[in-house]
Amino acid sequence: MGQSRGVVCSPHRLATEAGAQVLREGGNAVDACVALNAVLQVVYPNMCHLGGDGFWMVWRAEEQRLLGLNGSGRSAAAASADALRREGYSEMPQSGPYTITVPGCVDAWVEVLQRCGTWDLGRCLQAAERLARDGFEISEHAAGWMRAFNAGGLADDGWHALFAPGGAPPAAGERLVQPQLAETYRRLAAGGRDEFYRGALADRLAARVQELGGWITAADLAAHHSDWVEPVHAPYRGVDVVEMPPNSQGTTAQLALQLVESEPAADAVEALDLRLRASALAYAERDLRLADPARMDDPPDVLARPETVARLRSRLREPVGAVRPDGDTCYFCAVDAEGNCCSAIQSLYRGFVAGCDPETGVLFQSRGAFFSLEPGHRNELAPGVRTLHTLMPAMAFREGSPWLVFGTMGGNAQAQIHVQLLTRAVDEGLAPAEAVAAPRWILGPSVLTDQAQGVSLEPGLSGMVEPLRSRGWDAHVLDDQHAYGHSHMIRLDGDGPIGAADPRADSLALSV
Repeated sequence: MGQSRGVVCSPHRLATEAGAQVLREGGNAVDACVALNAVLQVVYPNMCHLGGDGFWMVWRAEEQRLLGLNGSGRSAAAASADALRREGYSEMPQSGPYTITVPGCVDAWVEVLQRCGTWDLGRCLQAAERLARDGFEISEHAAGWMRAFNAGGLADDGWHALFAPGGAPPAAGERLVQPQLAETYRRLAAGGRDEFYRGALADRLAARVQELGGWITAADLAAHHSDWVEPVHAPYRGVDVVEMPPNSQGTTAQLALQLVESEPAADAVEALDLRLRASALAYAERDLRLADPARMDDPPDVLARPETVARLRSRLREPVGAVRPDGDTCYFCAVDAEGNCCSAIQSLYRGFVAGCDPETGVLFQSRGAFFSLEPGHRNELAPGVRTLHTLMPAMAFREGSPWLVFGTMGGNAQAQIHVQLLTRAVDEGLAPAEAVAAPRWILGPSVLTDQAQGVSLEPGLSGMVEPLRSRGWDAHVLDDQHAYGHSHMIRLDGDGPIGAADPRADSLALSV
């Protein structure tokens, strides 16, 4: 790839093309990412939507400064763990209205554009509004997700009104038109943030959540705000790995990487065994320590601190603990001609399962499913708090400048995938496309196993099944490309930015 002025990567070609067009018209990397995020909501609605959350990491080239924006929403003021326990729940439900938390996406868009962008929200939403209004040919991936959800028996009348008005969701290649969503984008373009959090749209969204049986009110929406935060830096083999602080799980990857670096590996099997053990320890530590920072006893960088690594290093050969199942997300990134870098991620968490509003086309997020109902747990459901969050955009720096802009969907497994992307880029020296396409593993329960030691392997790692079993892992090949995340990466070097898109989705990396 020759010299380019910028690169845009996303899991859907229409979103990437929208972002690239922003760069061509003079917008910067942040403008491009907001525009493509909105398009992703149209073309991949179960992955991300207006009702979801977002986290943003931005390198401001002119200031030589890295910024982080936590755009995650909080629980309702009326949320109650006691109420759910009285209803018979011992764990948080994984679907339905009790999982709905305040949407953070729109406020995050406005905040990141005001501080780091050059376009206004209305201009950024034009491509998404047009696609929602005029329709687009749905991909096989998106059609399959809709078909599976509809067949699963969770689709209600509201969902059918939006995605299956004729009785069945569209098949691959058929046109999906979303006039309700197009009108909502038009209202956001005209009214901005206040329309979503304080205006008539806010009243309608709150009323719909109440109709579904959830807790969110108009007052909860009005009280929402994003927070600018300091990203956390941690070393790995001479590279400065930068992740988001809690309530993001980002520092989980930093802990796992430093544990990997602390132990030598004689061969490929031992290296994979070590990465699995390091990930298991890091996730266990995450669940003990990370939550809404207002509820933490530890500093935000506690998992990335040398003393944490030193304490856990001696436990690398101990039995492993369980890892939670994953969710649905879209990661995307861009670098512009001025060297501004944007690493961003947006999600509903578990797709369509929290419900929707057929009048506005807005899908609600099930992020509250990640709360705990264990009394006294630091991540216990409570009023007005953020849950431990899987979303974690990232960058890696060399000699003080951005080297990699990267991230992945994959829900809970995102920290594991970051470990794999970085070890392949740093340890193995793979180019971005090779690092992203390389076969992956996922630690934790899957459709094949409920075991804490369960390891799912893509077919390209099938030769590792027996060696891992001999080391105590319940290893299986799982031939489901979406289970391993959709990752993207941009590498900055002397030849200009080089982007890589994940072949596991309808992804596209486009230079402009």
